[in-house]
Amino acid sequence: MWSKRSSRSLGKALLLSALSGVFYGLSQPGIGLWPLGWFSLLPLLYAVNNRRPKEAFSIGSFGGTVAFLVTCFWIVVAVNRYGGINYLGALAILLLLCLYLGLYFGVFSLGVTVLPKNTAFAFGGASLWTLLEYLRGHLLTGFPWAMLSHSQWRIPILLQISDLGGAHLLSFLMAFFNLALFLSLKGKRKALFYALIGIGLSLGYGLFRINEKDPSPRYKVAIIQPNIEQLIKWDKAFQRQILKIHKLLTLKTLSQKPDLIIWPETAFPQYFPQGELVEELLQFLHTLGTPLVFGALRVEKEKTFNSAFLFSQDRLSFYDKVHLVPFGEYLPFRNTIERLFGSVKEAVPGDISPGEEIKVLILPWGKAGILICFEIIFPELSNEAVKRGAELLITITNDAWFGKTSAPYQHLAQAVFRSVEQRRWILRSANTGISAVINPKGRIIKETPLFKRCYFVAPFDLSKKRTLYGETEKMWPFLFLGIFILSNLQRSNRNRSF
Repeated sequence: MWSKRSSRSLGKALLLSALSGVFYGLSQPGIGLWPLGWFSLLPLLYAVNNRRPKEAFSIGSFGGTVAFLVTCFWIVVAVNRYGGINYLGALAILLLLCLYLGLYFGVFSLGVTVLPKNTAFAFGGASLWTLLEYLRGHLLTGFPWAMLSHSQWRIPILLQISDLGGAHLLSFLMAFFNLALFLSLKGKRKALFYALIGIGLSLGYGLFRINEKDPSPRYKVAIIQPNIEQLIKWDKAFQRQILKIHKLLTLKTLSQKPDLIIWPETAFPQYFPQGELVEELLQFLHTLGTPLVFGALRVEKEKTFNSAFLFSQDRLSFYDKVHLVPFGEYLPFRNTIERLFGSVKEAVPGDISPGEEIKVLILPWGKAGILICFEIIFPELSNEAVKRGAELLITITNDAWFGKTSAPYQHLAQAVFRSVEQRRWILRSANTGISAVINPKGRIIKETPLFKRCYFVAPFDLSKKRTLYGETEKMWPFLFLGIFILSNLQRSNRNRSF
């Protein structure tokens, strides 16, 4: 019973759980101690070993909260510096979010206490972990940020299995290794044997994929990184200067004859097409003779959309962002919140409207799917774009909100996984960085430093191939659910403790 356990025992369990949280956070992009991802769940498993389910849930939730405090500390920077919320309010928002995200660790910890302590423990626990990551990516609009697999984003050989089962498959493998290692340290080594076979097969597949010869890229893209400070981005006094910066950087790329030019999210500093600078922009685009993608806020019928525009062959097409950032681009339950707490217009001035559907925009030589900012973290959106015929993926973003924190790296890591999952080139323009070109093997061909005004021209290509993950994306959660159920069926006739 919880009440009979000594405070020393509880303190040790909480310390071990917190250690798991720290390991998890340190393994994530930005800090990037990636080997810790393969051991980050081990202290937590010791912490909840032989605990009652309710105890395990509380201990696990504590460790999960620590994990996301280490990972998502940048939220304080975003909502304080740019959201107009004081430090105490910003810290409260961070803590509330991390307490919520920590619950997924809690459910995982509860779940492993009811699994049989044999090989099924590793299979069932890993499938439960993966299911919870999947749920985290969908519940309450979804936040699939800082998954276990994302810690490996700079290790291309490990990423290649993502075209089979997405980032979730690598998370499953890593969770399985953590659980199998725990069993091995308890004297039960069969699961570790399976884990090592799984890792070996993954490395073999990764080596095969990486060594495949690819055709030489046929096209060149110019990526523009204007590095516009967020605090002046919507200041009328700077709008003409901001447009001029984009134009000058663009002109510098023309000597290299790019086939496509990309500006970042909301690059145009006024509403489109109402802004007084619209005519100047359109005249510039007409003179280029090169297709150009740019972001702007689009107004239609008293609604505002966060949009990406493609100007190509004297025609303008656009895509409206479909998955908006809650509390950033719109305020859920705004009327209720403002009735309780007063006006919050300084933090969230007005609600952006969502677009109707994912679109593919037509270029003279191919089809491009465009994902705006937050959308790149949702694998189902890039998959939908490819289903609709996208031969490459473009993502535009404004990560100035994050400041010089780990968040821009965590955001970029998502794009790396999307490239492998769909085997598509990804072209990324970010206002303050990190801008990048990523090949279908998850290698970053070119990337920029943070908070530097710059541009670059890099090669890219198109692909029409579909991946196994692309074809079976919706089946994987049911597969993991099936593994968990089958693993748990053994608990009635197998030892539940060590």
